[in-house]
Amino acid sequence: TIDDEDRDKFEKALGKKDPYPDIEPIIQKANPNYGISVGKDYYAAEVASAKTSSRNKNRFLTKHLNVWINAMDHYFNMEEWRKCANDEYRDWKKEFKGKPCYVFVDLQSKKDICPMYAMFPDGETEDGKRKYATFGINFLPEHVVSEKLVGKRSEYNAWAADGYFQLTPGKTTDYDYVMEELKQWKQLFNVKAVGFDDWGPQVFAEQVERAGMRVLIIKQTTKYLSDPMKTIDAWTVDHRITHNGDPVLFWAMGNVVAKEDANENVFPRKEHPDNKIDPAVALINLVAMELEEPLPLNSKRRVPKVWTA
Repeated sequence: TIDDEDRDKFEKALGKKDPYPDIEPIIQKANPNYGISVGKDYYAAEVASAKTSSRNKNRFLTKHLNVWINAMDHYFNMEEWRKCANDEYRDWKKEFKGKPCYVFVDLQSKKDICPMYAMFPDGETEDGKRKYATFGINFLPEHVVSEKLVGKRSEYNAWAADGYFQLTPGKTTDYDYVMEELKQWKQLFNVKAVGFDDWGPQVFAEQVERAGMRVLIIKQTTKYLSDPMKTIDAWTVDHRITHNGDPVLFWAMGNVVAKEDANENVFPRKEHPDNKIDPAVALINLVAMELEEPLPLNSKRRVPKVWTA
């Protein structure tokens, strides 16, 4: 394995444009057969991958430097996520009017953040890969926003003042406000389906169906959320997903932690109850919907295996 000071050298080297010259001696220390069984080209590619996300970095530490990682790791590369912001999409409702999208609503936390996010196709890369844009709104009971908020939730006040939270009266989220906003989205966009997790309120889902929108119930298990998490990670690094700089979503994305199981599956979790991840989980579910039935959807569709109607 490597010495304690090598871990710091490794972390600092990853911040350089070409980290390999600094990291090569560290690799040699942990791999006596360096250049014999496995060569420089392989390790150089692995180091390049380690620069792209915390997940790849920690995989490199464990598999190639024999460093034991016993805590869950912050999953998404937030520096790259920041670069994915597009100021031209500040008025995203105008920009994407009439375009097809998926919507996901998370109604689990009635006393805290209730996110409603949409995801749209947003053109293609030069090599023909599809790009996406995601935007949304977060509902919050106005009782939660208070001058007495401290610690990790103190930003709630500022975000509410800047309009990133839509406050509903009382101590719990008023679902009537959520429904009204969703109906407005139906008028603005070509909403192909509205997703809910399998713990969401059935009554609200029925109201959505009566309003003329297709409802999809998505299972909240590793089997169905692992690939979407990995996909968002890849899209972020490749800048294939964009957003409008939404600070609530940024905060939630940065709060997502995960630890791979023996099969390299991951599941979104948080380290502390105040480290909310609900908006990020909404995006993960949107990607689950997209991976199963890519937008736009212009023909009659089968019922996908990921969810139940």
